Amino acid sequence: MQFTKKEVILLLTLFLIIFAPATDPDFFWHLKYGEGILSSRVVPSTDTYSYTMAGYKWADSYWMPQVIFALLVNNIGYFSVPLLFSLLISTFFIFLTKDWGSYYTKFITLLFLFLVLSLFATSVRPLMFSTVLMFALVGILSSNRLQKYIFFAPLLFLFWVNSHADFMLGLFVFGVYVFVLFVEVLNARSTLKDFYRYTSIFIASAAMTLVQPSGTSLHKTLLKELESSSLHRASISEFTTVSFTGAKTHYITTVFFIAVLVFYMLNEKELLLESREKKFLTLIIISFILLSIRSTYFLRVLSVVSAPFLYAFFKKGESFYLRIGIIMKSSRYLSLYSRITFSMLLFSIFIKNFEGSINLISISDRGKYPYDAVNFIKENRLPGNMFNSYGWGGYLIFTLPEHKTFIDGRMASWKIGDFSILREYLEIEMADEGEFNAYSEKYDFSFVLFPKQSRFIKKLKENPLWETLYEDDIAVVAKKRDNSLVYVYN
Repeated sequence: MQFTKKEVILLLTLFLIIFAPATDPDFFWHLKYGEGILSSRVVPSTDTYSYTMAGYKWADSYWMPQVIFALLVNNIGYFSVPLLFSLLISTFFIFLTKDWGSYYTKFITLLFLFLVLSLFATSVRPLMFSTVLMFALVGILSSNRLQKYIFFAPLLFLFWVNSHADFMLGLFVFGVYVFVLFVEVLNARSTLKDFYRYTSIFIASAAMTLVQPSGTSLHKTLLKELESSSLHRASISEFTTVSFTGAKTHYITTVFFIAVLVFYMLNEKELLLESREKKFLTLIIISFILLSIRSTYFLRVLSVVSAPFLYAFFKKGESFYLRIGIIMKSSRYLSLYSRITFSMLLFSIFIKNFEGSINLISISDRGKYPYDAVNFIKENRLPGNMFNSYGWGGYLIFTLPEHKTFIDGRMASWKIGDFSILREYLEIEMADEGEFNAYSEKYDFSFVLFPKQSRFIKKLKENPLWETLYEDDIAVVAKKRDNSLVYVYN
């Protein structure tokens, strides 16, 4: 893998932009699972970190990144995880776009792509592995230079199925390509030999998704979790339905990609792809536009599969980019000043992010997590069950393992019959004083850990049966009133 001087500069630029502290709450429960797998040499198949769904059977499809997280953090430090992520992602993206001709257009396209990805929960967690693998699969299927790597597709899916549940979307994308090839065979535009080759590789790739610790139960789990998608869309921002009344970034992004697709259809000669690849990309982009309207979760995938079209879209402005480049080069001092300024800006952002990645304290501070409140709970050995904020659940699995969570990021889609712990949590969070007290008896939780600025805490402070034990700028710890604990108020 050899890169030109310009590609190395672009790689370094992307690396500095991508690097960010591991502040996603899911990162922490993934890290805890990785440590557990390393110590027990077993991938868990039931829940052991919550008291509301203890023993719930689920398939951990993230075990491989979890082990990598644990190895890096325990042997090098917290900063090593985003460092490795940023390096791998920028390197893979530069390699996969080597046949994109114009340097300036490639630069702008990748910058825009990473900006979009940063908006949709593509942070330091296994989801990023899935994003890179999707980009690789689309690149292999749509690029003449990369199609020679199609025989590695089964190995790609082997890693994918042990990294993230989105391998199912990868199979869908591959299946669309096989379908397009089948239609071309019917129209005598492709040979049966090509169809048999790609079909056999697709079948082998699908078979590879069974090679993981959970076997067929993983696929059953994913199908089961689809049943609760309506609740996801109603309550979790990552899965909400795109609408003008909702998050404007989601709405604008969807409209933009529709515009890019329309632009391509009106100017398809601008896209240097074979007819089969054009049909393939058009079909999967239309598919993910429709899925993105249903759930913002798919906007991330839509941006990845649209990358070749984005390149064609931005290529229209290539003459403008070149003129800017000529103007910059015409003045030695202007060129030098702009390069120094841009470099200083990138490095200052990187240094700030690196400082926020050094240890758990700095990460907690950057992510606004209840580091001090957790220490208070530990020092005072608060007894009983805890009712915690959903957004802090993953963090608490790692930092407060002695207290099992009420809910966390793993559990949003978990259901037993008609019972959903996410629905139960939302009802408790919105309950009035009497209903909340009844829920506290039902689940036997004796203390609460929630963000200070939440509406829930404002209501709880008016509840005469509960008192504040600890409070800072981020979190509040409250417990049922009794005389059994001498409390400390900060």
